[in-house]
Amino acid sequence: IGGEVATGITDVAIQSTSQIATATVPVSAAQTVMSNLLPGEGVDNSKNREMVLNLNVDTKETTDTSVTYEIGVTADLTYTDNTGAVQQSTTDVHELSEFMTATVKIPSGLDDVTVTHSGNAMEKMASATATPTNVNGGYYYDSYDGTLTIKSKTFSPFKVSYYLPELEVIWWWGAERQTYPKMSLSTEKYYPDTVVNLQVGQMLPIQSRLMI
Repeated sequence: IGGEVATGITDVAIQSTSQIATATVPVSAAQTVMSNLLPGEGVDNSKNREMVLNLNVDTKETTDTSVTYEIGVTADLTYTDNTGAVQQSTTDVHELSEFMTATVKIPSGLDDVTVTHSGNAMEKMASATATPTNVNGGYYYDSYDGTLTIKSKTFSPFKVSYYLPELEVIWWWGAERQTYPKMSLSTEKYYPDTVVNLQVGQMLPIQSRLMI
């Protein structure tokens, strides 16, 4: 974001190197961050000022029923001071004046998804576009495509808890119900909405699918 923002733009993307997460922040909140980072005096306002917000996402911990993400934002600021020298800095952003919207890709089809932020329960929103009324922010999980939307003004850590649906074994001559142990979200090759074909010996093809 620069010193001037084009008319009609309400949100700016936060630069992300993560393969599972993206985020946006209202322009006004980004401008507030820039204003707070710029020194009160000593800035040549006739020169361009630029700030890039960076989204940092790390998986801190995984269990059979939860995953904890460290989500943080840093600001890269560039401006020219009154001496004509270009100044650059990188600063951790601890709090925003408005909600950041982060989307995180997790497996689809999970049950009872809840999110806590630094140990505090976040509000379960009615949709991804809703605005949280809880000061701790809110979340919305789309079980169809596995998109988890988190809205927060502060960062790290976010703990996502869930239950995996049980599996039912379907034999070629009929259905025989059998419950499998819960699989962990950290098991990279398992996705709840994926049909898995199994083979028992050479004669009994079976198929695992999710119970509905």
